[in-house]
Amino acid sequence: PPGPPRLATRCRSVAPPSAAAPPSEKRPLGTALADATDCPEGRALDIIGTLPHWLRGALIRNGPGRWSPRGDGQRRATHLFDGYAMLCRFEVDGTAQRAHFRSRYLRSDAHGYAERTGRREAGEFGSPATSAWDLASGVLRGRATTDNACVSVTRFRDGRCVASTETARGAWAFDAKTLETLGRAGPTTTTSIADESAAPRHTAARMGPLQTAHAERVPCADGTTDDEAYVNVATTLFPRAAYSVFRTQGADVARRELVARIEPSRVGSLKPRFEASWIHAFGVTAEAVILIETPAVYNLGALALGTGRADHVSFDWKPDRGTWVHVVSLADGAVTTHQLVVASAGGLPKETKNVFFFHCANAFRDAETGDVCVDVAAFEDCRIVDTLKLENMEDAGVDIPESRLVRIRVSADAATLEDAPLDAGAASGRFAEFAKCNDAVRGRDYRFVYACGARRPTSAANVVTKTDVRARTTHKLQSELDYVAVGEPLFVAKPRAVAEDDGAVLSLGHTADGETHLVVYDAQSRREQARVVVPRPGIPYGFHVAWDPDDDDAA
Repeated sequence: PPGPPRLATRCRSVAPPSAAAPPSEKRPLGTALADATDCPEGRALDIIGTLPHWLRGALIRNGPGRWSPRGDGQRRATHLFDGYAMLCRFEVDGTAQRAHFRSRYLRSDAHGYAERTGRREAGEFGSPATSAWDLASGVLRGRATTDNACVSVTRFRDGRCVASTETARGAWAFDAKTLETLGRAGPTTTTSIADESAAPRHTAARMGPLQTAHAERVPCADGTTDDEAYVNVATTLFPRAAYSVFRTQGADVARRELVARIEPSRVGSLKPRFEASWIHAFGVTAEAVILIETPAVYNLGALALGTGRADHVSFDWKPDRGTWVHVVSLADGAVTTHQLVVASAGGLPKETKNVFFFHCANAFRDAETGDVCVDVAAFEDCRIVDTLKLENMEDAGVDIPESRLVRIRVSADAATLEDAPLDAGAASGRFAEFAKCNDAVRGRDYRFVYACGARRPTSAANVVTKTDVRARTTHKLQSELDYVAVGEPLFVAKPRAVAEDDGAVLSLGHTADGETHLVVYDAQSRREQARVVVPRPGIPYGFHVAWDPDDDDAA
């Protein structure tokens, strides 16, 4: 746990970074993969540098706090995605130059069972239940799937927050200020967009036990955001595999309105009854949801039992299925589907193309061509999920696979992967993940993406990048320290900002000696302005973040 408070150290500026030579070997991740004790009472933190005077609010981060059930190293999980959720709140006040930190474990059923018994009741992403008896016990209690909501955090405009994972059970409301768990936020009722009388045919149970951890707010056509409308995608495997696109109203995630139901696609006429792709995220515009179906298919044995005997942790990679892009109208639920192809020159036939991805940076309709564009951080295949096994992340010989920021264009007759990436590989280390844009330009043609890149060799993203998707240039954000791992970047706009990049970028950095820093960069100059220090042992490496503004009018 964080040690006793230290005297704050503040200076008026941060020294320019010195050029660091590329590492010749992979560096250990410090305490980034170590089990942690939470700090629910909170504590003041040191600030090095000067916070922007206008920056007031809190970064809330979700991610694993410990990978062993009781934090003692016993029965440790096997995969990065399988740690028990610990919420962290970094509160900053640029006017007073103060910072405060708090962390608290999410009180899910999975966490409670682990604390009581020292065992896992249900399988996580890549780690099985501790025994068949634990699994059977969970099934009898209606807990066949995990509710360990360790992936994402959504802050609604009324201030309520929900932590999520990739099961329908795995959504929990919590207090944004204290991080106390308030209760489950899972589905209870569902209606149909076409016919409310058909609601019994579209129950939450029929939508399936799986859904993405990334409910997306629907942007409005005028560039504002509808405070009430969110969309998400659920997956069912029984009695027949299908994806359900559904809508919720604000923080009322328990009531779901079905927009469209889509059967999995594949090349040829044979469609295995229970075969569905893993859907982690999707694109959304004011008019449509863009769902990309990759060849990463759930392995039923690994999914049900957590055996890890799939080709890639929980998935099998089936390239012959192809990659398919579904555009779903939010107005009437109409679906158009195309197999992904690669752009070709000189009138040559287009070749089919497969991709794997975790996250979308943005989606929008091109005003000139009418094409729907979706920008994703794409891998060639799903080997990345193997790299993120804890043993591989700690193995000095394993380097992270390549991924690039790419654009998929969907016209009336094709879904085409543009032939050139949007980012510059030399600056990004041929790696892009956790790609985000300014929330004000979501759903619209835009310019800048903030992402995590790689200074190789490494098993975790360790630099923050800014890409101009129009110029197709990439620059590293310049920090004074050389971090062994960095977290998802978050852009916070300056009050009354006009330029798209007028604001700050916030990202967590993990040092080799075990500290964790909240680093604040100026988005335009790309230089570090300040860093807030959580002393050794810091906090573990985590996933997604949200901004809780001090003034709700700034949301």
